Amino acid sequence: MNKTDIYGYAGNILHIDLTSRKIRKEKLDSGLAKSFIGGFGVNNKLAYDLIEPRIDSLSPQNVIIFAGGVLGGTPAPASSKVMATTKFPIPGAIATTFGGGGGDTLRLAGYDHVIVTGRAETPVFLKIFDDEIESCDAGWLWGKDIWQTTDELRDKYGNECSVIAIGPPGERLVQISFAYVNKLGHLGQQGFGAVMGSKNLKALVIHGTKGVKVADRQGFMKATNLLSDSLMNLNYRDDYIRIGSGIASWGMTSRRRKLSPEEEAADIYGPAAYDRIFKGTLACPSCPIGCKALLEIKEGEHTGELAATVGAGRGWERFNVGSIHRALALRDFCNRQGIDDSAATSIINLAICLFEDGVITREDADGLELKRDYETARTLIWKISRREGLGDLLADGYLEATRRIGPRAENYARNVLKGHELGDPRSRHFQPMTIAALVDFRGHSAGIGALGPGFMPGHKLETFRRYLSRNIGVPEETIEGICTESNVNMAKVAKYAEDLYSLYSCLGVCYRQPIAQCYSIDAATGLYTALTGHEVDPGELLRAGERAWNILKLANVREGFTRQDDEPPPTWFEPLVVDGKPVPLTDYYGNPLTKGDIERLLDDYYNERGWDVKTGIPAPQKLKELGLYDEVSHHQIETNNSVTIH
Repeated sequence: MNKTDIYGYAGNILHIDLTSRKIRKEKLDSGLAKSFIGGFGVNNKLAYDLIEPRIDSLSPQNVIIFAGGVLGGTPAPASSKVMATTKFPIPGAIATTFGGGGGDTLRLAGYDHVIVTGRAETPVFLKIFDDEIESCDAGWLWGKDIWQTTDELRDKYGNECSVIAIGPPGERLVQISFAYVNKLGHLGQQGFGAVMGSKNLKALVIHGTKGVKVADRQGFMKATNLLSDSLMNLNYRDDYIRIGSGIASWGMTSRRRKLSPEEEAADIYGPAAYDRIFKGTLACPSCPIGCKALLEIKEGEHTGELAATVGAGRGWERFNVGSIHRALALRDFCNRQGIDDSAATSIINLAICLFEDGVITREDADGLELKRDYETARTLIWKISRREGLGDLLADGYLEATRRIGPRAENYARNVLKGHELGDPRSRHFQPMTIAALVDFRGHSAGIGALGPGFMPGHKLETFRRYLSRNIGVPEETIEGICTESNVNMAKVAKYAEDLYSLYSCLGVCYRQPIAQCYSIDAATGLYTALTGHEVDPGELLRAGERAWNILKLANVREGFTRQDDEPPPTWFEPLVVDGKPVPLTDYYGNPLTKGDIERLLDDYYNERGWDVKTGIPAPQKLKELGLYDEVSHHQIETNNSVTIH
C-alpha cells in the first residue's frame, strides 16, 4: 500500500494558514499512520513537530490540529468523536481535547487531520466541504453565542453539517472558555475557546460525502455488529439512556448533601426531580447508548427552554440555587456562552469565599454583595464571559486570580494542580482516575487519562484481574504484580488504562462506561485490521497507544513539566470534615493514605511507564523500545538515565 492509497484512512492532511489564507493538502504518510495509528496519536506527533517550545499559547505561532479517529465515518459504535491538539493557556501544556461528534464528518470530507496556523486579520470561519475549502468572513457571527452561531451556519449550509464554534468568552480570550461541537459536546476545557479566539477563528463548518474505504467489508461489519449487539443488550442500558454518565453516582453523595440543605440537595439531585425535566436522550453519530440528555427548564425566566447536557446541575449545589431548574439554567447558560461550568463553579466559589472572608471588598466586587445564590452565580458568569470588572479578574482561572489578588489569597489555592481546582478524593477513595488526574498534562479531570476507570467500593480482586486481562490485554505475569491477594496497585492499573484509552482515541472511540465495558483490545484489533488490512496483534496496537502517550509527554517535558508538577496538593492530607467527623484520604480498601504513600504510588506509576522516577521524564530505554529515541535525539541530553528535551 503506498502513501496515496491507505485503506481506512482519508489519506489527507489539510493545512490552513489564517495569516496568509493559504490552503494546501498533504498526503498522509503510511509509516506515520502505522506507527501512531491516527487521531490522538498522529495529532500528538504533529504537535511535537509543529509547536515551537515555550511559545505563548495565544500567539499566532500556536497551532491547532483537528482530527477524527481512524474509525470515524464508519458504523463502528461510538467512533465519531472529534479531537483538537494545541498548547493550552492553562496550564501552558500541549494536550489533546475531545468532543462528541464531528470527527466522522471531517473524515467523510476527506481529511484525517486539519492543521490551523497563524491569525486572521478579521474574524473568520472555516468551510470544509469535501474539496471546497474556504476561509469565510465571520463578522456577522462575531459576538453571538454558540447556539446562535451553530443555528445560523446550519441555516446557511444545511443541518447535515458539523459545526465547531466558540462564543463571546472565547472571542475575549477567557481562559476557562471552550468550543462546542454541534451543540452536543464541549471541546477543550482549560481555554481551547481562547486559542480559537486568539486566531480570530469563530467556527468550523464541515460536510463530507466521500466515504471511508474498507479493506475487509464483511469482517468489519461482523465485528461492528457484535459490538453493537453487546451495547444494545447491556442490562443497565435503559437506565443509562435516561441518566447518562452520572449513573455511577446516582442518588447523591453524602458530600453533596452536606454542601446544600437536605431538601434542596434532594430537589437538585433526586431521581424524581430529574425525571420531571427529562425530555429525551441525545447521542453522537454511531453511538447506540447516548450519554447526554435533552432537559426542559420548567421554572423561572427560562421556562420552556430546552438544554442539552450531561447531568442537570453538577457543581451548582455550592450556591444554594434553589431548584434543579435553576441549576440547569446556569449550566445551559455556560454551554451557550462557551464557558467550562466546572471551572466556573470553582472560580465563583473562590470569589464568594474571598468576599466572605474580607479578602476582597464590595468595591472590588463592582459594588455587589457576593452571596451563595442564583443571582450572584448568574451575574458572575456573565461578567466572566464579557471580562467585565471582577469578571476580568476571574476569567483567567484559579491561579491567575489568586496571583493578581496577592498573598492574602494564596491560602485559597491549596487544592489546585496545574492551574485547576481538583476533585476531592477524600470524599471517595484513591483509584486509577486519581493517579491519572495527578499526572495528566492539563490537570483536573479533563484529559484522556483522568477518565480512567473509576471502581466503586466492594469489587473483588477478580474484577480487576478480568478488567486488566479482557479489556486491556495485560499479560498474566504483569497482572500478578498488580493484583495481589491483599491489594490492587491503582497506580499501575492507571498506566495500562491510559494506554488503552490512548489507543481508543487514536481510533476515535469514546470511552464512556458502557463503551469501555463492551469494547476490548481484541475487539479494537479486529476492527482496525478489517478496516485497514494491516494485520496487527493486540500488543502492537497497545504499544501504539503507549507511543502516542509518550510523544505527548516528551512535548510537555520540552515545555518544562516534570514530576514536581504531578505532586498532590496539601489539602489531600488534611481530613475532610463531614457531619463533624474527619474523613481522611483512603485507599480502595479504606486504609488512610499519607503523603509518603502517594509518593510511592507515583514512583510505581513512573516505574511502570519506564520513566525516570526522580524527574518523571521518559528514560532512553523506553524511548528505544517505542521507536521514539530517534525522534528526540537531535535535541536530547542524556543524564542519569533520563532524557532532557530542549
